[in-house]
Amino acid sequence: MFSHKLIFDLAAMKDAQEILFDYIKDDHVENILIAEDHLHHSPKEILIELITTLSKAKDNKLRSIVLVLEHLSYDHNVLLKEAIKKKEFTPELRKIFDKFPFFDAKNLELNLYSELAKVAIENGILIVGAETKGSSAIRKGELQRIKEGNESFEKTFTNTSLKDSNSVKIFLGGAAHIADLESYDTVTNEKITIKGLKSFLNDDEERGLTKSIYIKDRASLPEEDPKAVKLGKYIGKNFDEVIETTPKNNIISTAPKPNLEVDEFENRFRNFFR
Repeated sequence: MFSHKLIFDLAAMKDAQEILFDYIKDDHVENILIAEDHLHHSPKEILIELITTLSKAKDNKLRSIVLVLEHLSYDHNVLLKEAIKKKEFTPELRKIFDKFPFFDAKNLELNLYSELAKVAIENGILIVGAETKGSSAIRKGELQRIKEGNESFEKTFTNTSLKDSNSVKIFLGGAAHIADLESYDTVTNEKITIKGLKSFLNDDEERGLTKSIYIKDRASLPEEDPKAVKLGKYIGKNFDEVIETTPKNNIISTAPKPNLEVDEFENRFRNFFR
């Protein structure tokens, strides 16, 4: 049943961690999808604190965690495995994280994606890149990028080594990939649906349950529907939980963010997945 929690203080951080912890303890839950806005701080902060807490607990009864990241490609998995064996966040990996195309690194005071990976690797948690290829939101259109991304992510979860392991997979990715996106044709009024990753995974009866939680930073202005993600005329809201909270850190600097030219964005995306 859907539960929408709007708690505008740090207590929500603890609330989110407890929800995630309950999912991890539930053997029926195989996948946990954490939906985010890429520039929001809270999802990364909550995951960092969760991993730190679990590593200190040293509870042998808990399943191991595999962290699946939208932002990394399959090509990065070799480097990730080597780093995890050494439990060292290598300079090569840091360079990869600093090239993320979702934001301008010059405008960041703290890269929480790097911090998340560093904490996971130092605690021996397997990280898997979920992208099979880069796709351009500008050249192909945002909806096409969502569709291609969902297909790529589903293939990651059907990977035999992940599917057969006694672990819980935690995916961190854009909210528009996780929810079913719905709209209506302006002429026929026919409902149009773009299937999200949660529905894809739950449709396979051979898999365990897939749960989703949308974690977002507190909005500075009131939102029309804070429990939904919007993409153009499409709306998605079939999350199991929604938590909105105030993050501890401010990673976006107050300096004006420069406008990206199309070619610059293209090059950033292409170079990241090269």
